[in-house]
Amino acid sequence: DWESRYGRYRRLRGGLRSGRRAPTLKEKLPFLPSTQRGIPMDASQVLDRDFLEIRAKLLEVAAALDRIDRADGSVAGDSRIEQLNQALARLVEGAPGCAEALQQIFSRPYDAGWREAWRI
Repeated sequence: DWESRYGRYRRLRGGLRSGRRAPTLKEKLPFLPSTQRGIPMDASQVLDRDFLEIRAKLLEVAAALDRIDRADGSVAGDSRIEQLNQALARLVEGAPGCAEALQQIFSRPYDAGWREAWRI
């Protein structure tokens, strides 16, 4: 089925050289889902598309934290664990702007003299 659609795409693409009107994106790429043709998705469609990937990443984070807990020693005073805890708490809040907030948690504060500090 894809080959027949792709063949149609090739014929439409050839139409540009023959002076006919340019085909629309939908005509050129009918085999792509609507989400890849520039049609916005609603929240349910985004969740349908991304759920398994999000789930896998959360399981990966949980497994890494379990490995840290099972390992010998303590990381109680480590600033990186504090950052991870802050990030997880921010995600649990569910407020908008999570990605930006997490980026700020893991970023250094701005230093106007950074060029001198890094000798640039």
